[in-house]
Amino acid sequence: MSSAPNALITLGYEARREGRLEDAKQLFAKAVESSRGVANQALLAKSLTGLGQIERDLKDNAQALQHYGEAASIYRGLPDPLRLAHAIRHVGDILRSEGSIEQARPCYEEALKIYREQMETSHLDLANAIRGLRCSERTLMRRNRRGPSGGKLEVCTALLRCSPVCKRATLRSSVWPRRAPFELHPPLRNVVKSSNGPRPGTNFARSTRALIFNIGGKSGVVESCRKAVEYGL
Repeated sequence: MSSAPNALITLGYEARREGRLEDAKQLFAKAVESSRGVANQALLAKSLTGLGQIERDLKDNAQALQHYGEAASIYRGLPDPLRLAHAIRHVGDILRSEGSIEQARPCYEEALKIYREQMETSHLDLANAIRGLRCSERTLMRRNRRGPSGGKLEVCTALLRCSPVCKRATLRSSVWPRRAPFELHPPLRNVVKSSNGPRPGTNFARSTRALIFNIGGKSGVVESCRKAVEYGL
């Protein structure tokens, strides 16, 4: 009874290796239908995983997420922790690629926990889970540092424009220009001119922090400190 789904799965992966994605999609879809017909949960989850892979190849993340999610739900009721971890990790990959970092992170954390508990875990699977988790954490960290205005460059631009010590302040592109057309407070001008670009934690951060404090002046130092903390500077 289970030979038909298995044969379809095998043919589906062969078609995928040969680049025949539409053929592979049809084969995996038939495997899913056949597996439901024989009420074999393990084969159904395996078929859904293959179909999810093809949907990702075809750039249909919504369908891929649905298939991987169903496969993960099935694997939770089966004694196959590694396949569960694989499905959960792929759910995390799709969510991260779609920008849903907050939802992706717990997927990586759960998958990583399972991988570390299983002696059969391959180094590649473990590395992929760690990489996904670290990428998610870095993205969340960058988002938190940017604040509500959308980024340090935007913050710096806004502060420059309202600065009483800057007569003219514009950013011509999304990167710090080599020759900034700023009329700045003299000590700050030298720091900015010495920088070839916004290097995190160095010239750009120091320049922006210095600018905030120069703008604030003696009367606005408390507000300047608050802004510096708010934007992670």
